[in-house]
Amino acid sequence: MIFKIIILLSLIFSINYEGIPSKKEVVTINQSIKIESDNNYLAIPKIGFYYRFYDLDSKYNSLSYGLEIYYQDPVVILGHSGSGSLALFNDLDTLEVNDKIIYNNQKYQVIKKYLKFKGKPLVLESDLILVTCSKKYSDRQIVITAKTS
Repeated sequence: MIFKIIILLSLIFSINYEGIPSKKEVVTINQSIKIESDNNYLAIPKIGFYYRFYDLDSKYNSLSYGLEIYYQDPVVILGHSGSGSLALFNDLDTLEVNDKIIYNNQKYQVIKKYLKFKGKPLVLESDLILVTCSKKYSDRQIVITAKTS
């Protein structure tokens, strides 16, 4: 009987409801991998991070499914930190000035990392801005700003 319940539960949780991806298109990469000339991705070699985005008008371009391209000029990308499968920016706090980021075949260099209060507006001062929750302070966000290099 327990065996039948386990099989039934595994079938229920493996079904792909309404086109929702059965798993995130998140792959960790090592720092030496070469990125193909392909668009719609974010790579952060220092932390071995690679993420392929959905189309901007897709319902999957949302924090509910992974990272979200929130704004395009400059590029602002939002992501969760903490626990759970959607905490894709967990290691963002380890980035430092001069670290490299690649977004859609364009190379960027981190110029600043700071904390901001969640209710305060984001200053759009760089070419690329990554934002995630602070794991240390529940009322703040980590902001990484980068310029094209």
